Amino acid sequence: MKAMLRCFLFFCCFATAGGHVWAQQIPWSLYEQNGAALSPAAILQEEQAVFVLQNRRQWMQLGSPYQSNLLRVQYPLLRIEGDTAAYHYATIGLLFLDDTQGDRLQLKQNSLRLAFAYQWRIAKHRIGLGLEAAWHGRRLTGEQITGYDPQGQALQTEYLSTALISVWALNAGIIWRRPELHSVHDRYFLSIGTYDLNRPNVSHSSLLTSRRPPTWQLAAEARLFPLKQSKGFRHSLSPTFYLSKEAGTWAYQAGAWYRYHFSENSGRLFRNGSLGLGLRYHRAGRTALLLALNSATISLQFAYDYTLPSAMPGIDKLGTTEFSIGLKKTLGRVKKLNQFEDFIINDDLGDDNIEELPEEPEP
Repeated sequence: MKAMLRCFLFFCCFATAGGHVWAQQIPWSLYEQNGAALSPAAILQEEQAVFVLQNRRQWMQLGSPYQSNLLRVQYPLLRIEGDTAAYHYATIGLLFLDDTQGDRLQLKQNSLRLAFAYQWRIAKHRIGLGLEAAWHGRRLTGEQITGYDPQGQALQTEYLSTALISVWALNAGIIWRRPELHSVHDRYFLSIGTYDLNRPNVSHSSLLTSRRPPTWQLAAEARLFPLKQSKGFRHSLSPTFYLSKEAGTWAYQAGAWYRYHFSENSGRLFRNGSLGLGLRYHRAGRTALLLALNSATISLQFAYDYTLPSAMPGIDKLGTTEFSIGLKKTLGRVKKLNQFEDFIINDDLGDDNIEELPEEPEP
């Protein structure tokens, strides 16, 4: 009876997690602010060393909410400028994610990802490839759980816990982007990520083991109607589209962001930042309203995800509220080194200013 109760509760918890697995997908603010989740090559979007801490919390009317903590460290390894329009850039990124789902009965999931990405610049375009090794672990824990028979009589009360289940995965990705001139933002970008290329074995219990099939996702965004940075601010409208396939199931999300961009003279808190309002529709009649404040040092985002009445008749005001806060520290850039001559080249996206190194005095 004890084993039967344990298996039943274990199955119920994982079935709930599977039903809400979309909550870990792109519409949620944790991943809106961390492009590393789009593709292993997406760490190329920031050509600098950064340190990021982020926390998000959810409040659900139906289901088990997530609480997440994220740590991301990114460091450029190489930046070489040649005598052509192309340069080479390489970076590594480390991402640790801790997810806790539920209250009394909790599903804890951890992920540690190490990525390496290499980028080529061809004229105004950037093309990058990324490889990633990832470790994923999950464990079910809870307070004292009581099972009941069909007559409502208590069967047994115990502390439910399972052993840590972990897998190793190999991921890869490609990204194409075109930055705006004299700006830290991309005018267009398109990324494709593939995950679980090694088809890892996943243990669901002591008796059930399966191989996880590869999954992939596509993300695209275009920044329309931008005003010149020289005017001190600009507005932009950015249509977005995401497409993913997991466990044989296709999912899509489409929407748009309106952003007001702050100028370089807006103070340290808002420098290179933006205030955005977003709307996104995804499968099963779900719609997400998003509000985001991003800058070079801090990011705040509020999200409300709800189900349209036409998708689930008879259920009103079924939604999930989420808030996340992130702190970001820029650790500096890697100077571009010319591979043919002894020059130091500045980091702006426009014409490079070249400064010759001083000659050593003769003895």
